[in-house]
Amino acid sequence: MAIKFHRKTGFIGILVKINIYIDGKKIAKICNEDYTTIENTKEVNSVRVGTIGGYSKVTNIPDNSLVTITTNKKCYYVLISIPLIQIFLSNNVFNNQYNRLTSVVAILAIIIFYFAYVKDNSYKLTVFSIEDEEKQENKYQ
Repeated sequence: MAIKFHRKTGFIGILVKINIYIDGKKIAKICNEDYTTIENTKEVNSVRVGTIGGYSKVTNIPDNSLVTITTNKKCYYVLISIPLIQIFLSNNVFNNQYNRLTSVVAILAIIIFYFAYVKDNSYKLTVFSIEDEEKQENKYQ
């Protein structure tokens, strides 16, 4: 029996391989738009994927499954928007003056948001049964 992984993270993180952890042990790395299959003997496995910057939540995955790895884009949209809000505030609210207070607040907001939400929600795992996936492929052929 095996678990098949497919990484579909798009442009974000395209240069970095994602580590695959099964039951807390690093098993493999996967590139963007790549497939990898991991042979397994257990019926249910706790799986987590990630890099230095962020991880997915630990997910219990049954044997003989296809796992699609995607990026949680909401995290990155918010991280990008915080500095833009800081620029808007310093230019419009504080009369075109560079204000240290808005910079400190923006940096603290980024740090707090990263540790509260982004670190363990950077990637999303979607689980499919391999048999269901093969049926779908045969249906369209």
